Amino acid sequence: MNDGGPAFPTDSSMSPFVTSSPGMSLRDWFAGQALIGITMSASKLDAIVNYRSTGTAQEYTTIAYKLADAMLAARSKGETL
Repeated sequence: MNDGGPAFPTDSSMSPFVTSSPGMSLRDWFAGQALIGITMSASKLDAIVNYRSTGTAQEYTTIAYKLADAMLAARSKGETL
């Protein structure tokens, strides 16, 4: 599976106070950002129309990773707006 590589890698050669780390994957970063949007939209909808969302956490995370995979696919094709 293409995870996009590290999102925020660090290199210990940059500073004696930093240790090398691959960081989280770009897929995880994209999914996390998508999840913020999904959950904020759900909570705003609840607040605006007093509607209780039927979405579960598992459904939200599944959608977030599907969006992340779509972002990685577009990125690998060089798609831009």
